[in-house]
Amino acid sequence: MGSSPSKKIEETLEASHTFQAAVDASYEECMILSQHIFPGLQAYQLLDAAERIYEKLTADEEEKEEDAVLLYKERWLPQPPTQMDVDRAIVKEKLFAGDKRVIALDDFRIFATTLFRDMGLTTASHRLAVYVPVSSISVLCAHLVVKKLPLVGPAYRAGGPLMPGTFQKAIASREVDFGSGKMSNEIVNVREYEALAKQKLPKMFYDYYATGADDQWTLRENIEAFARIRIRPRIMVDVSNVDMSTEVLGFKLSMPIMVAPTGHQKLAHNEVKCNLVESTIIMRCLGPSLGIFQVLSSSANSTLEDVAKTGPGIRFFQLYIFKNREGVAEVVKRAERAGFKAIVLTGDSPCLGHRENDIKNRFTLPAHLTISNFEKISDSSILQSKSDKSSLAAFADSQIDSSITWKEVAWLRGITSLPILIKGVLTGEDAALAVHSGVDGIIVSNHGARQLDYVPATISVLEEIVQAVGGRVPVFLDGGVRRGTDVFKALALGAAGVFVGRPVVYGLAVDGEAGVRKVLKMLHDEFEVALKLSGCCQVQDIKRSHVWTENDPLRRSKL
Repeated sequence: MGSSPSKKIEETLEASHTFQAAVDASYEECMILSQHIFPGLQAYQLLDAAERIYEKLTADEEEKEEDAVLLYKERWLPQPPTQMDVDRAIVKEKLFAGDKRVIALDDFRIFATTLFRDMGLTTASHRLAVYVPVSSISVLCAHLVVKKLPLVGPAYRAGGPLMPGTFQKAIASREVDFGSGKMSNEIVNVREYEALAKQKLPKMFYDYYATGADDQWTLRENIEAFARIRIRPRIMVDVSNVDMSTEVLGFKLSMPIMVAPTGHQKLAHNEVKCNLVESTIIMRCLGPSLGIFQVLSSSANSTLEDVAKTGPGIRFFQLYIFKNREGVAEVVKRAERAGFKAIVLTGDSPCLGHRENDIKNRFTLPAHLTISNFEKISDSSILQSKSDKSSLAAFADSQIDSSITWKEVAWLRGITSLPILIKGVLTGEDAALAVHSGVDGIIVSNHGARQLDYVPATISVLEEIVQAVGGRVPVFLDGGVRRGTDVFKALALGAAGVFVGRPVVYGLAVDGEAGVRKVLKMLHDEFEVALKLSGCCQVQDIKRSHVWTENDPLRRSKL
């Protein structure tokens, strides 16, 4: 009996000089980044290492035609490995069993082979499942990947030892057509925008947007915690007319999805080429036709007044409190005069988090960009200066007021009539203090996992905060939202709406206005499908009983 498809692909990868060279080079690069402090790679480094292998395999370089891995990479690696792919390979090979905390090169080679073998098999199976009888899929996957035969042509029509007779006839008569073997380039979900943004943006800029603090555990957990929540759909419900609109602080929105504050958006979209100010594109997308809104960051590279000129729209302003209080008060008044509808006070940033990628990249802001709204009251030249850490951290240390307390809510009340929301709440205790201080809303946020690592995912603490608030003010959530089903889960656990940040920036980086529109449209359409398939006709129909979390007991229905 011949080798299994899995074994055939594994042997091909192990024999491939291209693959092994990519594996070894990626291992060494990650060891250099960690300064060889440990005798191997730690678990949190493996996604980065896997992505480096992928980049090397898919690079446009002249390579040896006889290398069997080339066909593998061209046809069965449409997307980079994900954290889930990496985790599966770790578990399958038991890489960190017992007290083991690092893996050396030999174990890393085993990990890489398992990872890319399984990715190839999974992709091949998905592509062929709609055409091929299930019993033929695994056999054919290895045949296509390892034997380097064309997906359609004489080799198939002539038949072969791996094909049952009935399948040969289907191929010969063209009843089954495998096409070119390559997937469409159409972007079908927001995560694919991130992969494209990584290819398009300079590493320093991409890392600024994409990475988190320290080991980046919370960064991964923000997304993975959503995956652990299950939806409990109700069936046989008339969902022929669905209304996704909602109301936030008196404003009517077309859907409960809003754009979070993200700083330095001009890093993602070249102003010189497109002649646009920061947020012009986003605000044009968020106008009356879509009925959603954006929170403008304190780290915006455009002035409040310039953003206001982009046209009608609902805008909030996210506020850091600088040491120059008089200057901060003037900025708040400028926001009010420019038509902004609320102030979002950031409470989780008395200093900047330890963002290792920014430190390694020696992040600096390009000379033509500044923090425009605070330019007169802060020394923004620090952002262009070289530092032994990132210039962002140096700027925050010198300019941001680290003495703020809940008394700042009353101080803001004294200088503006706008509603005030607090951003950065992660505990029920702070939620209760926020309500007592007089805020008009709470945003459950861990700052995109960019501040303190190993804090919980926002979706994991949402219900605790909702219960502490007891309906006195609306509670919103940001962090980890990548699907319409994520929106549904957050609303079922009590959120009045969600904010998305990184996906919008990735859309902006990849395709400007069209990219932003598509990201928002994808989330809109996915949320609509989630509503319908869960038996809900409107946002108000989403109940706590529609989801199951790890803290819930098994439910027993009573008839």
